[in-house]
Amino acid sequence: MKLASCLALMALLVFIVVTSINCVQNTATPQPSAGVTPTAVPVPAGSLSWEQKISIYDTAIADPYVRERMVRTAWRDTQRVGDQLVTNLSYMMGNVGYMSFHAIGPDYERTSVLPAAEIIPGNASQAGVDLIAFVDPDRKRVAYIGFVPRPGVPPAAGVTFTSVATGVDEHDATWDSDRPYNNVTIVDTGYVKNMTLTQDQKDQATRLAFSNATVQGYVGSHQAILKDFSVYSYETGWPDRYVIAYPLLTITVTDGVTTYDTIYVQTDLINNRVTRVEHGEQFLD
Repeated sequence: MKLASCLALMALLVFIVVTSINCVQNTATPQPSAGVTPTAVPVPAGSLSWEQKISIYDTAIADPYVRERMVRTAWRDTQRVGDQLVTNLSYMMGNVGYMSFHAIGPDYERTSVLPAAEIIPGNASQAGVDLIAFVDPDRKRVAYIGFVPRPGVPPAAGVTFTSVATGVDEHDATWDSDRPYNNVTIVDTGYVKNMTLTQDQKDQATRLAFSNATVQGYVGSHQAILKDFSVYSYETGWPDRYVIAYPLLTITVTDGVTTYDTIYVQTDLINNRVTRVEHGEQFLD
């Protein structure tokens, strides 16, 4: 695409992004209980430098939650290669600037302003779904991911992308129901999905898990063997969605070669507590 055409397209996308983000937060159904709107929080004066924009964009596209959702928007470009599904994910940077968003967590609800990077997956001239990743530049983390519809030629006949209170709905006349792309808050627990824990963090999580009364009750008189560490994340909440990530320990309960149970212990190391204990064949959302 020639430079002039690219600039014209980017200008149109910037207008669509800002309009759509404001529309989503002002027309949410049901209305947020706090009753706030984006205009309640002023956008900081001044503009971001090019270096700051690149830093924000790089933080956004490196985030595992953003990457997951970029892949979701590219499902039409997924094909089977042997025994694996391979997604041909292409993307480009759109507008980067301050925007407001409505964050929802397990115990809070607020409107905030952060630098936001527009990510344009796939063919920019084709109708689709763009991502808006809100980045906390001080903590180098993504705080919120929003979706907005992108104008252009539909990828197939009868396909439309509509802005709704919770994000974007993709409609295909041949489907029984729409495909949703849900805006989501990334709760700041200090952990990100699949991050590597330090030995001190592993030791702290182990102490918390093995001193927990519920864990001790599941172990009983059997032997408890620490099997694995991970940082587990899950998405919850309705209609407003949020993602939470915590260190997760997997403990195997055995007697000799006989395995009696598997215990999953989720820990909050910042507040030094166990947040969840389950047992059985798998850890469920």
